[in-house]
Amino acid sequence: MNKQTMICSFILDDNNIKGGETMGLYIHALSDPDKVVGKKCIINIYEVDTLTGKKKETTSDDLLAKFETMIYGTQEKGFYFNTQETKRIDEFDKELPEPEDCKAPDGRMLPIPLSYKPPYFYLFLDAGNPTDSETHTILIQSETNEIELFTYEIGFTVELENKIIFDSRKIPAYVECSNLLVDNCVNATNFIIDNHFKHKDQHLCGTHYGAMFEYRFKNEEEFLKAIIKIDSIAGPKFKGSWDQPYKEIVDKHFEEYKLQMTDCIDFVIRVLELGFTKTTMLNEWLQCKKCLTGKISGQTLAKCLTNLGWVAIYYAPDSSNFYDKDPTKTHAFSYSDALEHQYGNKQINPIVPVYDLVVNYSPTLKDKDGNVVTNPTIAETDKIKQLMDLPFAFLLAKYGRHTALLIKGKVYEVHWMESCYSDKLFTTDRSFFYDHTDKTWDWMSGIIVTPKIFWKKETTTLISRN
Repeated sequence: MNKQTMICSFILDDNNIKGGETMGLYIHALSDPDKVVGKKCIINIYEVDTLTGKKKETTSDDLLAKFETMIYGTQEKGFYFNTQETKRIDEFDKELPEPEDCKAPDGRMLPIPLSYKPPYFYLFLDAGNPTDSETHTILIQSETNEIELFTYEIGFTVELENKIIFDSRKIPAYVECSNLLVDNCVNATNFIIDNHFKHKDQHLCGTHYGAMFEYRFKNEEEFLKAIIKIDSIAGPKFKGSWDQPYKEIVDKHFEEYKLQMTDCIDFVIRVLELGFTKTTMLNEWLQCKKCLTGKISGQTLAKCLTNLGWVAIYYAPDSSNFYDKDPTKTHAFSYSDALEHQYGNKQINPIVPVYDLVVNYSPTLKDKDGNVVTNPTIAETDKIKQLMDLPFAFLLAKYGRHTALLIKGKVYEVHWMESCYSDKLFTTDRSFFYDHTDKTWDWMSGIIVTPKIFWKKETTTLISRN
């Protein structure tokens, strides 16, 4: 240590934490205590930008907190911050936000507020005795044009008599906030669904209706044309079902409550946008949203999320004997691609990189048509528990034919033919673990996309056939 340029050193510990966890500021050493002990000093806490891969242009460090304090102690017994003479002197928010009251499209207040937490961590200044150490809430903020990719770098300076005597900003600590992002996405999921059903209890209809709900179309002819575009042989099934008086009731509710149309991918996007925004990661979401131009698909959204550092995990309850016998070979082709570390191919774009596989966790013993499988697959259950424990993920089946959210093993999804009066527009009761019943996720293959921090992978999982 050069005594001419630095007369003390400090350390942040733990220096690699998740959002909402605690790191402490300790006095590591003083080379000349007489110049420091008993004198007023200023501690500045910053969000800094040193990670490789960020913008080339230099951005200024963002001040997060400022403390005025005094240091006491001796070389023999150690040095500490005096909590009695420590005070926070900045004007930034020092408390986590209260649940936010939100309005419905018709201007009325929604009955259930939105709970969320922006990126933050706790900092305590070591007072020598843990019972005396003060803990402070530090809300992380950064420039509006920065993309942090969920990890914030925290540095600090210590000033004495208007001179910086210690500066850690070139060797920062890290706060990884993917956990707060997924917590906010879970909160956003429940916020949308709970308000829908609460509105239904109070006003007969919910806040949303399915994109293929019969009476959202002008007339039966328009509805049938939309059905035929999706399934050319399904039209006759619905012909003659139109009820004009019921249509008039629906139109009245649409107009009065400004009900919102939704479908499986719209629901996912709304949740993600709200979750990202409330985690002050709007720039990351906008970067993702740039890819969602034209016809929005689950495949495209999955690729956008992997561009942000999320990972895609291929799933199939049985990769050899598909319960539905795989008439279009969709499952077999997707499994073949997954072995090559991808979901998608030249014909199905964009190609999503596959990070890991979870397959054969529920082997088929009897096909959908009742035939017994003669050569059943051996069950592989080593990874399914980890998958069922994921706090939040985007769930995609058959290259985006259906999408949903996966939260702690439960599937949260929208059924687009359901009405604003239905109890089944949003469902949250299906388990992802397939047991050959309609109470579980019965799509035989797809991918699950989640922040990388939540998935531990064995390096030998994927074996290329090249």
